Amino acid sequence: MSVLWVCLGAAVGAPLRYLTDTTIQRRVASPFPWGTFVVNAAGSLVLGVVIGIAGHQTTSGALVAGVGVGLCGGFTTYSTFAYET
Repeated sequence: MSVLWVCLGAAVGAPLRYLTDTTIQRRVASPFPWGTFVVNAAGSLVLGVVIGIAGHQTTSGALVAGVGVGLCGGFTTYSTFAYET
C-alpha cells in the first residue's frame, strides 16, 4: 500500500514543481535559478514538518510515504538543481 501512496504523492509533486518553478522564473528575471531554489527550500520545509509530526505522534506510514517520499520527492528533484547550476 505504501507504493500507492508514493505514486500518488509523486503524481502531485512533479507537476507542482514544474508549475511553481516556471511561475517564479517568469516573474524574476535573473540568471540565478530562483524557481529551483524556492521549490527545494519549500520541499525541505514540508519534509521536515512531516518527519517531525511522524516522530512525535502516532501516524500511519501513509503520511510519510505519500507526502514525505512521494510529494516531496517529486517536488524537490536534485536533477533539476544539478542541471541548472
